[in-house]
Amino acid sequence: MISSFAYCLAVAQLGVAAATASTKSCTAETFSSLDLPNIKVSSVDVTSKNVAWPSTSDLLNVYRVPKNGTVAVCQLTVNYTHPGWKDNVTTWISLPLDSWNGRFAGMGGGGYTTGELVHNSQAAFEGFAAASTDGGHGGSATTESWALASEGNVN
Repeated sequence: MISSFAYCLAVAQLGVAAATASTKSCTAETFSSLDLPNIKVSSVDVTSKNVAWPSTSDLLNVYRVPKNGTVAVCQLTVNYTHPGWKDNVTTWISLPLDSWNGRFAGMGGGGYTTGELVHNSQAAFEGFAAASTDGGHGGSATTESWALASEGNVN
């Protein structure tokens, strides 16, 4: 099984190549050929939007950026499953449209949490192609709801 991080990286690489090519654009068609082993893509939502920094929901970030403003991004929301695992994973990918610095940043949560779309904001603002995933459970999920498949058996 391909890990969520590897999937984020593969999708980000595909997206960056598409977003930076002059013949491609930020449309669902650009990303329609997405096909990775052991992954069944349920949906891909593609939107061009402006990301503001600092984000009002991320003002406590310890890595302060002494500037503010907006940056145009191609925002992908990819929903997928790993056949046989009965999961439903969401991955968000933010691809700077005009100011990509050629680098990728995998974003996430901390402790027992995974990531959210808002985690991509600062990285995208700084020019990174950024990806974050919910790891197959929502941000409000408790550790008990996903960490163990059964008593003593790690999920």
